[in-house]
Amino acid sequence: TRGSGVVAKLGTDGQVFTSTGAGLSQGFEAAAGGGDYVKIASTDLSGDATIVDLQGCFTATYDSYVLRGTGLTLGAANYPRIAFLDSSNNVMTGSSYYTKQDQIYGTWSGNPPSLSGVAQNETGGFRMINTWDWNNADEPSMFEMHFWNPLSTSFKPAVHFWCTWNQTSPSSEQAGLAHGIGLFDDTTAHHGIRMTVSGDDFSNHGNLAIYGIKQ
Repeated sequence: TRGSGVVAKLGTDGQVFTSTGAGLSQGFEAAAGGGDYVKIASTDLSGDATIVDLQGCFTATYDSYVLRGTGLTLGAANYPRIAFLDSSNNVMTGSSYYTKQDQIYGTWSGNPPSLSGVAQNETGGFRMINTWDWNNADEPSMFEMHFWNPLSTSFKPAVHFWCTWNQTSPSSEQAGLAHGIGLFDDTTAHHGIRMTVSGDDFSNHGNLAIYGIKQ
């Protein structure tokens, strides 16, 4: 860096040390706001919910989106699905949701983990963790799913995702990470997201949020 001088005063919380203009001494100013990720909608999950909708989250403002789930567990041995909503907020289940993924898994004390590749095809939504479950009450799971241009009627919506899991049953405690891709076999405009579970409900913690990404 270049320049010299003594900082004559301290800034306040949220300010940054910067040039205040050509020929002027340095100073503290408010940090610029904004960012490339813009939160569009979010919701905290509760134990009474079996379906969580983010209605109208896809708009013409953005082409790229990220869906994030954090701190998630289910009340029993079940797995999550991610599906699309149409313009009337109806879940879109008339076509297949395809996923292909690789995964590492095993017990926390086991070494090394096992590796495998799997594929899914169902109409209920993208299944991110094959047949594993989110039922370990004190070891929450998380995921991230990326979307591009869901409103397009020229392209079938493709996704890229990663997802963790921690399960206590039915056979033994397992932890794992899946990394995969998905395709919904439909070119209708997709306006929102529905997250469902294969049975039971969400536990009383966790958050689901959707972000638009500036181009």
